[in-house]
Amino acid sequence: MGRMSSDMQRLHNEIMNGHNDRIQRMKNLKKDVAGMLHEFHTANIETGLKMQRMLKKNRDERRAYVKGMRKQIIAELSGAHQAWFGSAN
Repeated sequence: MGRMSSDMQRLHNEIMNGHNDRIQRMKNLKKDVAGMLHEFHTANIETGLKMQRMLKKNRDERRAYVKGMRKQIIAELSGAHQAWFGSAN
C-alpha cells in the first residue's frame, strides 16, 4: 500500500471508531436518562405520599384546635348567660 492508501485506511478507521464510540455513548446516555427518570418518579411518588401524611396531620391538628376553641366559647357563653340571667336552678 502506498502512503495515500494507508492514510485513507487510517482515516476510515478513525471515522468508524468515532461513529461506534458515538453510538455507544448514545446508548449509555439513554440508559442513564432512563435510570434518572425512574429515580425522579420514585422520589416524586414518595414526596407526594409524605405531603399527604403531613397535610392529614395538619388537618387533624387544626380540627382539634378548633374543637377546643369551640368548647371554650361555649363555656364562656354559658358563664356569661349565668352571669346575666342567673343559674337555671
